[in-house]
Amino acid sequence: MKWILLFLTISVLLHACGNAPPAPMPKKFQPVVNPNPNYFMTVKGHVAPELLSKINLKWQAIYSTTNPACDKTYNKFEGVVDWRQVALDFETHVDKQGNYEIKIPLDHYRQGFCQWKVASILDCSGTSPNTCGTVGQFYPCGKSQTCVGSDDSPPGPYVTKALFMNVCQYIPKNQLKCQANSQSTLFNNSLQIPRKYNYDLTESFTMK
Repeated sequence: MKWILLFLTISVLLHACGNAPPAPMPKKFQPVVNPNPNYFMTVKGHVAPELLSKINLKWQAIYSTTNPACDKTYNKFEGVVDWRQVALDFETHVDKQGNYEIKIPLDHYRQGFCQWKVASILDCSGTSPNTCGTVGQFYPCGKSQTCVGSDDSPPGPYVTKALFMNVCQYIPKNQLKCQANSQSTLFNNSLQIPRKYNYDLTESFTMK
């Protein structure tokens, strides 16, 4: 009986540890909000009337440290380190005409010692808000492990406008699916773009 109780106790403890929330970021690494951002990615879009109640509108910005001194160590024995990140969701609602606007500050945080900078912008809009596609990755991103190779993007000219046209239709089992019909890339046929620009994107959702 004692062995059974001991086994149950260990199982409960292991389960609790496995479901524990991630440890909070140490205060010395935490980013500070920039009260006066200068650069934005502005998304203006339209949802067809028949899709108004079916489309979730959400974009996400990933901000990261770019100073290696602020990297997070995952495995010190194997030397596995990575930059620290904060993900922010930007949601909106459509007006009566089906129009909406989302304004994402690229310099949302002050850089500070850790050199916090926007790393990427993701479009999570559609019928499944948990499915996101990368719209732009920014450079330079410092010398953290995941940044290697990202600082050698070619110089401009830069394309600061883009169009995302999503066509929706019902597939078998009466599931609504939206797929990008056409889009223009943001930067020299790649996704790496500089931070010190303002970007304007147009997005639409229509039925096929």
